[in-house]
Amino acid sequence: MRQRHVVIRWLATLAMILPLAGLVCHGAASAQTPPDLTRQRADQGDTIAQFNLGLMYNDGERVPQDFGQAAAWYRQAADQGFARAQYNLGVMYDNGEGVPQDPAEAVAWWRRAADVPLAE
Repeated sequence: MRQRHVVIRWLATLAMILPLAGLVCHGAASAQTPPDLTRQRADQGDTIAQFNLGLMYNDGERVPQDFGQAAAWYRQAADQGFARAQYNLGVMYDNGEGVPQDPAEAVAWWRRAADVPLAE
């Protein structure tokens, strides 16, 4: 039971920290990069570009808002081990935005994000 409380506390801390890190990353890269260049980099496998494109679609920033596209781009970055994309994908599963609502899948993505070393 104690281990469960530690995991829940850790996930709550992660839930507060990662959105702030995502905003810093997003603000630095996508505010200066045209969507076409971001998409080109994302198509070439650049995880930060994939994550930023996911943010753009999620927020409707310089592209039409499309939660399905946001989830698809987050998943590409998440599958490469990018913790912020894993966290955001978990949020999308938790809210049922762009993917079917699935709390168990959300927790699975959050756990993957929590397992990534903080040096990322």
